[in-house]
Amino acid sequence: MEKRFKKLDALIKKSKTAVIVGHIRPDGDCVGSCIAVQLALQSLGYTQTHIYIDGDVPKIFSYMPQTESIKTEFDLDENAKKYDVMVTLDCADEGRLGVFSKLRYYAKKVICIDHHLKTTIEADVMISEPDKASVGVILYQYFISSNIKITKDIATALYTSIASDTGCFLFSSTNPLALRIAADLMEYGIDTETINYNNFRVYEKNSIPVLIHVLQNIKLFSDNN
Repeated sequence: MEKRFKKLDALIKKSKTAVIVGHIRPDGDCVGSCIAVQLALQSLGYTQTHIYIDGDVPKIFSYMPQTESIKTEFDLDENAKKYDVMVTLDCADEGRLGVFSKLRYYAKKVICIDHHLKTTIEADVMISEPDKASVGVILYQYFISSNIKITKDIATALYTSIASDTGCFLFSSTNPLALRIAADLMEYGIDTETINYNNFRVYEKNSIPVLIHVLQNIKLFSDNN
């Protein structure tokens, strides 16, 4: 077990119920990491795992399992039973959790796993690693270190996380580690064609007017080259 994961692993292994929270306007790193954590916790015998995300989850992510169960509306009251742990993913601050920041009051402990430069969320266990391309990279390393079995479904979710935040390996965040992990995840037989097509070739209906406006207003310079 890597030293940086010991506190995280101890809390994960002694808990049995979890609420998983992603950030507003969810992207592939957010949704993929949330799904990966939910599947991993279920494999550990958790009796209850819920994902809450403030904002509609794009239909392009429907190829991942359990996306239809993601909750986008608050459905707990002050008398609700508390979760053992709340896991926030890909969120640097409370504001990015949206209305679901208050879920911390329904959890005994809080875990934050993030890869942004300045992470200010208060947590009992904090894993913040800005040098990582995505949260999916951190989760992969934790699963391997903790001997949590990576299934094809988990690999699909982790690959989505990494591909999303590297722009399908075009952004400057792409590094050898991200590429090595992506290659390892492909060994699980994931459908990279579907993942990459949905993430980088499919547009949500409400984004099409914006795309049309951009294309209609393109200006060429330097002799139109």
